[in-house]
Amino acid sequence: MKTGFTLAEVLITLGIIGVVAALTIPNLIANYQEKVYISKARKAYYTLEQAFKYAIADYGQVNDWPVNHDYYGSAGRDEEMTQIILPYINGVIKTCTGDAQWNSKYCFSTKYTTPKGDNAPYWLNKKTLFMLKDGSSYSINTTVDGRWCVNSTTDYGNHCGIITVDTTGPSGPNVAGKDYINFIITKNGVLPIGKGRLTHSFEKGCLELFYNCTAWIIYNDNMDYLHCPEKLGWNKASSCK
Repeated sequence: MKTGFTLAEVLITLGIIGVVAALTIPNLIANYQEKVYISKARKAYYTLEQAFKYAIADYGQVNDWPVNHDYYGSAGRDEEMTQIILPYINGVIKTCTGDAQWNSKYCFSTKYTTPKGDNAPYWLNKKTLFMLKDGSSYSINTTVDGRWCVNSTTDYGNHCGIITVDTTGPSGPNVAGKDYINFIITKNGVLPIGKGRLTHSFEKGCLELFYNCTAWIIYNDNMDYLHCPEKLGWNKASSCK
């Protein structure tokens, strides 16, 4: 009667377990990391949403705030916007002004890429950078196209600028559509960027350039554009499942 396993059988079993682990563990880690990015994106949205809600209660609609309203003039407006909104944001631990933020010890990285490895476009104002105690960094830019609260879009009304967020700060991975996301400022508050006609379509802005994926993350609770982009769209599937 056989009472145990031979050495060969044990080695074969361990080999099978090793192969299965090698195939599944990387996917489990990647799925977990995506859930972390999604959670951080939601937290950033909540932080900004609440801040603008209370600032609007005190100052009125964003387009009425006491900042430079010149149609094509931008002098000081980003800084004025930042100074208005900062007191309403919980957990600010430092601001990074001047050139210091380009050092990895400060708020933002000097380079962002797409998940494909290409350079990602981003809009940072060296005078409006700040970091929260959770390690996320923010920058307000109201002059992306030079105009103030007048660029009408399909779903967002008149937009008044963009807030760029690195949910993990300069430590990395510094990848658009993962830890690098954007929000749009409207006259009524802030919204995740990427739904409807704004700067680029979903196909261009998210599936190709990846900086317009924030709305997808918030509304669909996934980053499946990293896995099955050909299936996805606002009028198509909302996940790979």
